[in-house]
Amino acid sequence: MKLNLIWRRLALLLVVLISVSCGISLVGQAASGTANSNKIDGGIRLKAYDGYSLSQYVLFSKITANNIEDNRITKNTTQITVTIDSDHSAITGKTWQIGQGSLDVLDAKGTSLLSKPSTAGKLSGTDLTFSPSTQVLNVNLKKLGTFGLQAPIYVGVTFSPKTSSIEGNPMTMSYGFGEFPADNAALAAMKDVTIDNPVKPSDQEITGTADPETTISTELDDQTATTDADGNYTLKLSKSIADLGNPDTIKVYEGNDMGDTKSAEATVRKSVPVLKADSESLTVTPAQLEGLTGKSDSDVLTWLAGQAGITVNDSVSGDVDSAAKYESTDTDLAQKLTGLATNASTTIDVGADSNGVKATTDLAIKVTKSAGELKFTTVSDSLSYGNLKVPNATTFFAPTASPEIEISDTRDADSPWRVTATADTLVDTSDASRQLSGQLMYVNSDGQAESLAEAQTVASGTRATGVTTVKAVDGWETQADQPSGVGKTGIYLQAKPNIYTGGGQTDYSGNITWQLVDAP
Repeated sequence: MKLNLIWRRLALLLVVLISVSCGISLVGQAASGTANSNKIDGGIRLKAYDGYSLSQYVLFSKITANNIEDNRITKNTTQITVTIDSDHSAITGKTWQIGQGSLDVLDAKGTSLLSKPSTAGKLSGTDLTFSPSTQVLNVNLKKLGTFGLQAPIYVGVTFSPKTSSIEGNPMTMSYGFGEFPADNAALAAMKDVTIDNPVKPSDQEITGTADPETTISTELDDQTATTDADGNYTLKLSKSIADLGNPDTIKVYEGNDMGDTKSAEATVRKSVPVLKADSESLTVTPAQLEGLTGKSDSDVLTWLAGQAGITVNDSVSGDVDSAAKYESTDTDLAQKLTGLATNASTTIDVGADSNGVKATTDLAIKVTKSAGELKFTTVSDSLSYGNLKVPNATTFFAPTASPEIEISDTRDADSPWRVTATADTLVDTSDASRQLSGQLMYVNSDGQAESLAEAQTVASGTRATGVTTVKAVDGWETQADQPSGVGKTGIYLQAKPNIYTGGGQTDYSGNITWQLVDAP
């Protein structure tokens, strides 16, 4: 019974092992074999110092690696196996003795990529001999295809002189004798990497495009991203660009698993838009506000910026961006402003975007609606009737030119107004005690004449929407139309037959008082 039990256990163990083996076979492994590499006769000095050259070099007769793809090492390669040419298994210092050294896998700067130390070479005077002839070098290539590790990758030797040092440390030097190069065809087929602008110090991510499904990295930190199927990427940083050294430029790399990389550089825009205003407190009229009816928020903000004298300035150069776009967290701005009651106020936050960069601080613009204003803008200095002959009977004479009376009205629409005129008695300019036999009369549209000895309404109306300037006197009678006698509306000189003219001619003058009334 005991013997049978043991056999059962062995049989069960065999089944388990077969099951595990089948599982591994299904998952599969990356290919291992000879990776594309170039021999470098005489080596390449990756890290070296003047006066420490070699007179004899190592040659590799074979280089293989695990986890390769298309006969190339990848970021998943963990072992590189080198076979040393039996006739070239040592390096020799030209005139100096080697203190220590070993085979190494290196980047272009001579930095070791080994994950564990390799077998040290055997020292003999100026010679350093490597044995055994085949060695497995354990490597860490996880960063391959990022800014931190790019093709070419070198297989070579790291060594140091026996007596020399730098600040107490051995003077370490590195030579490469085999190379895993970049693939120029792969680089040519790879789409260029781009960086979305603008890049700002406060950004904690970088976006852009590159070749689909490639690795994206930057020198700012160790974060990486992978482009999607369309080539878009978002590289999230561990801190803001400002906190990662606040560089003037940033460089982004795209790379494949074999270490082929391209890069692009962008300027970090350290200036920001700053909003300035001539006034942050505005008083506007009903007429100004009614022009905003139906306008978009964007249009209202542009209008508001003009009223407040807002400019968007570069914080560094001070230049004004006339194409900046104004924005606000407030909405329905037209309704908010046009709905104000007389003497009521509201505040609108105004921000701006300049070339994709938002102003860090908004302006709070206070807007107060006034009652508006009704006023004269133009009043003729004189009203002349020219040289007239004394009539034989009472006669009405029109002026040589119609007076110009213009008003400005910025009150609410439909607000009434009227203009009145009062005339003094006309007197002899050389003797004020002598009065004109006659007076100024206003003739209305019905042809009725009223003495201007008392105030008469000569024009009236209401403010029309969208209209702020009105010619109150328009189309009045002049001598060109009607030298004498009543024709159209106007202010006429009523002259009587007994006007004093002295020896031949007498000038008479007086004043007309115009009054603008904000009532019907």
